[in-house]
Amino acid sequence: LISMVLVYGVTIVTVPSSVRQNVRTAAEIINGADVSVNLRYVINETQLIENLTEIEGVELISRVWIAGFVCKEIRKSITLIIVDENYFNVSYIRNVYLEGISVKEVYKKFRDGGSYCLISKYLKDKYGYKTGDYLHLTILVKENLTKVVEFKVIGVVKILPGLASIYRLESIPVIVISHNYLQNNVDFQKIIDAFNLQYFIDVSQDVNSTKIAEKLESYYEIRSAISIEQVMQKYMDDPLITIFSLKFCYIEYIFAIVIATFGLALITMSTVLEREREIGLLIARGMTRKQIVKAVFGEAMLIIVVSFALSIVGGLSIAYGFCQFVAPPEMAIFFTK
Repeated sequence: LISMVLVYGVTIVTVPSSVRQNVRTAAEIINGADVSVNLRYVINETQLIENLTEIEGVELISRVWIAGFVCKEIRKSITLIIVDENYFNVSYIRNVYLEGISVKEVYKKFRDGGSYCLISKYLKDKYGYKTGDYLHLTILVKENLTKVVEFKVIGVVKILPGLASIYRLESIPVIVISHNYLQNNVDFQKIIDAFNLQYFIDVSQDVNSTKIAEKLESYYEIRSAISIEQVMQKYMDDPLITIFSLKFCYIEYIFAIVIATFGLALITMSTVLEREREIGLLIARGMTRKQIVKAVFGEAMLIIVVSFALSIVGGLSIAYGFCQFVAPPEMAIFFTK
């Protein structure tokens, strides 16, 4: 009885905080940053960035370009993602999302504009690429004119927040390169029309990112702006998640504790009454009342200790199973690690 009550208690205490943390991480992977912005055709990008940086609360902006290109080695079209170095400061990318390199190291290499690239797990598993290998991209500079660009693999990327989930990076070839390198070595303006442009915006901690997103949508060039709070709220509205946030659960748990406490007291009393003859024989053999009380109290404590141990194991197991059941697909990397 005590174990069941404590299992329920551990579950209702653990699940809400764990689910919220999972939802937060999933929202970070989906949205990529405090605010994710999808753009229409941008006529004057320089002016647009100036307008965005003037908005109170906007601290840093990262630009990302996505397009398809041909990789010479694998003779297959790939998804080419071009990021500026700010992506590794603005986005929610973590070291666990990379393999063979840290976020700080990638930031330094991309900032310096070297011919480096990150590859998806698909390229590593399917074609055997590893850190130190070279990839050659055939880039169409203009009509009937191409240029082969060489990149050195510096790591494998498992998740790109706001750009690609673990499932996408395990199933398609993706290469991530530095915007600074392309800008210095290729006529980037001539090929930019082939790319989809996306902004990631870092917002001050004391500013509501949803209000910033709503304000950004007033710009003509911006198709949509979504804050991380909006993504989180979408997941938190799930009935399976909201049920554990109800105060009724905690009120019910208080009643369960009271019942379990009285249950333990009644069990202890009934045990003493049932063992009245045994206790009498122990007294006759020289045991004092104090020693008998200690023995009974020790049995009760043993029941409580065992109950606590079982409840912690049981409660955490149930909480883990529930969190895994309701977790968004983007959380797979944490449950399979």
